[in-house]
Amino acid sequence: PSKVRILSDFQQYDKASGTMLASGNAVIYYQNYVARGPKATFKLKNNQVDKITFTGRASITEDARTVTADTIVITMNPKRFDAYGNVKT
Repeated sequence: PSKVRILSDFQQYDKASGTMLASGNAVIYYQNYVARGPKATFKLKNNQVDKITFTGRASITEDARTVTADTIVITMNPKRFDAYGNVKT
């Protein structure tokens, strides 16, 4: 599996729910994705990142294409992202 690199001002992991929160200038690097936003929530499955949800006006860049939206959801398998609310490309 590909690694997810997470940079943020604050990170908190809840082992019981398998959820991690990254807030404050959250930046995620995953394969050819670079996503940025004020808050990202990670859902883990079998100790691997399964889904990342950015909330609060986030952007994602894939190769030369950038999408900005109120909410961006990145799914690891299959690899894809969905953007919702005030989407701009």
